[in-house]
Amino acid sequence: PNLYHYWLLDNNATAAVSGVNNGTLTNSPTYVSGKFGQALSFNGTNQAMSTVSALVGADNSQYSFSFWFKPNVIPSVGKELFLRINATDVWGVNIYHSTQGLVAAQMTISDSPSTYFHLATTTVTSTGEWYHVVLTGAWGSYAKLYLNGGLEAVGARSGSVIVLPSVDWQGASGAKWYVGNSRALTAGFDGLIDDVAIFDRVLGEGEIKSLGGTGTGTSWVVNAPVSATANVKVRARSTGTPAVTDTSDTAFRVAKAVEIVAPNGGETWALGTNQTIYWNDNSTSLF
Repeated sequence: PNLYHYWLLDNNATAAVSGVNNGTLTNSPTYVSGKFGQALSFNGTNQAMSTVSALVGADNSQYSFSFWFKPNVIPSVGKELFLRINATDVWGVNIYHSTQGLVAAQMTISDSPSTYFHLATTTVTSTGEWYHVVLTGAWGSYAKLYLNGGLEAVGARSGSVIVLPSVDWQGASGAKWYVGNSRALTAGFDGLIDDVAIFDRVLGEGEIKSLGGTGTGTSWVVNAPVSATANVKVRARSTGTPAVTDTSDTAFRVAKAVEIVAPNGGETWALGTNQTIYWNDNSTSLF
C-alpha cells in the first residue's frame, strides 16, 4: 500500500514513514502494552495526540485511514478516535465511538453541513476488546467503513460535490489531525489506540483484511523510503496471527523454522517502490 504517514505509538509519537508530522501529546497520555508493541492509553477526558494535517496524495482524491482501538467503556456521548479538522472546525474527517458501542464516521466536504458522508458499523463493540478500523474512499464520491476486515457500511455523498481545497488539507489554514479527542478536548476517548496509518489511495479488501489480521497467507508489503536514508527499521507481523510481531533493532531477526522465499539476496529496490517479502512457515510460530 502507498503508506503516507504511520504512527506506531511504540513509546513515542514519531511518524515512522515520513519522519515529519510527528505527533504531539497533550496532557500526557501514557504508553502501555498494545495490539502490536505499545499503544497510547487515553483517560477519557483531556488527553490527545495531534499533528499538523498531512497531504494525502497529489490531489487528495483518494484516501484510507487505519487504526486499532480498545475501549474501556461504552461512552454516554460520542468519543473521538481519529479526527482531522481545519481551523474553523468545518472541513474534516471524524471517526468516533458512539453511544451504542458502534464505530461511526462523518466526512464534511464543504462549508455546508448538508454536504457530507455519514457511516456507522452494524457490529457493536465490547469493552476490553481490540478492533481494527479502516475508512477508505474518494473525496466527493463515496466512502466505505470496515471493522476487523469486514465491510460494515458504504456511503454516497449528500449534497453537491465540492472538492476539498488542497491548501486547507495541507494545514496552511490550521488543519490538524487528532487522535483520542477533539480539538477542544471535549470528546476524550477512554481506552487504547495503536498503529495509526494514512494511505494516499483506496485499499483493496484483501489488504484491509490483512491489516485487520483476518487475511490468509504470509506476504508482507514493504514501503521503501522515498529518499536515500540510513535510518531504516523493519517491522513484520503474521497476517494470520497479528499479535506475533518483530521489529528490527540493529539487525532484523528471524527465529524458528521460517524459510524466506523472496527476496533472497542481491535484489535492488528502487526508492519509493512497494516491495513484498514472502516466506514459508514450517513451525507453529512465525517469529
